[in-house]
Amino acid sequence: MGEESDLAIPEAANLLRIPNPFRAKLCKDLTIGLPHGTIAYFQAIADELGLSLERVISIYLRNIAYTGYKIPIDMGVGDTPEQTPPLAPV
Repeated sequence: MGEESDLAIPEAANLLRIPNPFRAKLCKDLTIGLPHGTIAYFQAIADELGLSLERVISIYLRNIAYTGYKIPIDMGVGDTPEQTPPLAPV
């Protein structure tokens, strides 16, 4: 019994991803345009955590939806996100 087992436990990174059969019922793909600065912000977080950009944005949005957090959005008629000043850090 004191011997090491021949069976090695693979590292999580080496495991194959198994597709979730319920994903189509739980998720919906969405395409949105984001400013370069916003993408760079989330990409830096993704690189730091070793996750994909899409995964980080999904986690952020899910957290916001779960907590009910709302930012003040006051855009007048004709304003676009590119014309509004950036939000202050929280």
